[in-house]
Amino acid sequence: MVDDPASDVRTVPEPGWIRLVDRISRVLAGISAGVVAVLAVHVFVDVTARWLANRPLPGTLEYVTFWWMPAVVFLALAGGQLRAEHMKVTLLTDLMTARARRIAEVVILLVVAALIVVLTYYLLLGAIESTRIRQAALGVAVVPLWPAKWAAVVGLAAFLLQTAATLWRVVTGAPTVPHQVLDDVEPARLTLEPPR
Repeated sequence: MVDDPASDVRTVPEPGWIRLVDRISRVLAGISAGVVAVLAVHVFVDVTARWLANRPLPGTLEYVTFWWMPAVVFLALAGGQLRAEHMKVTLLTDLMTARARRIAEVVILLVVAALIVVLTYYLLLGAIESTRIRQAALGVAVVPLWPAKWAAVVGLAAFLLQTAATLWRVVTGAPTVPHQVLDDVEPARLTLEPPR
């Protein structure tokens, strides 16, 4: 028998650090969305210039590859965690009791946090070295790589903080997606129906 997860949610006052982390995640998600707009405008101008004047913008491929895409991906990770939008396969956890589901979620979040710590550490080392040597991509245009590496570090650090906030919510029985986020957009949930 599967317990109703909603019945196991308590109202717990959130500490200030949780609200701050949620705010940081929202800001970074907004910046990521802004970078998507910049990327779209950049590519549009490049294609238009190529089509009308046969003069594309120099370095568009490099900027899209080494600046815009990493910023879009890494800065959005914490916002995805805040909204519980990262992929979850719940075939097993849907069959668990609410208590077992909570224990599994805590273990999974601890493993995820450990992986994020390792990734952040090595990205930080890479960003420091890249900044020290002023690493750049040499193509049609010389594009510095080190700013994007710092965006990745910031994005992963925020993802780690948001994962810690989610862990706090799971341990205390608070809703894992804050009501302010649910008021915005209901997170999508993929359900698999058995064949009939």
